[in-house]
Amino acid sequence: MAFLKELKDKRIKLVQEFLLDEELVKLILNKSVVVIPETNLMYSKVFPYPWIDKTIQDEKVFLCFGFRADKSPSSKGVTKNVTMEIIIFMHKALMRLPNESGLRSDAIAERIDELLNGDETYGVTDVEFISMSDISNIPDNFYGCSLRYSVKDINKLCSKE
Repeated sequence: MAFLKELKDKRIKLVQEFLLDEELVKLILNKSVVVIPETNLMYSKVFPYPWIDKTIQDEKVFLCFGFRADKSPSSKGVTKNVTMEIIIFMHKALMRLPNESGLRSDAIAERIDELLNGDETYGVTDVEFISMSDISNIPDNFYGCSLRYSVKDINKLCSKE
């Protein structure tokens, strides 16, 4: 990401990766059969920016994410540390998976981790898991968790055109 110029491309890539993954889309839609790509999820259930509507009451699943970039202090500005945060939140009525097979939030987190952890296409190093934590700043009757990943990228020195 040269001076953050490629940030929009990273966002688009992440959204596409989510919307093209059949298993993840099934979990988001709470359906056993889906059509891929499920592009109507963009800006209705999948948001490429940190978003939580505090007035929502619908029984739905939402994914949103954001990026943070910091200059790597040990590299004298040559590389930067990029942190991706993916927020999963859903109505509590959707938490349990059918047949007592676990929690939907865990299944979504697991699938996202399978897609991202170790991926080499978001920077010059593999995407690395940092943390998973519950979030509480969401509407009543909803549950949420946050996944954080780190990747190093080159802080290219670009000429201004």
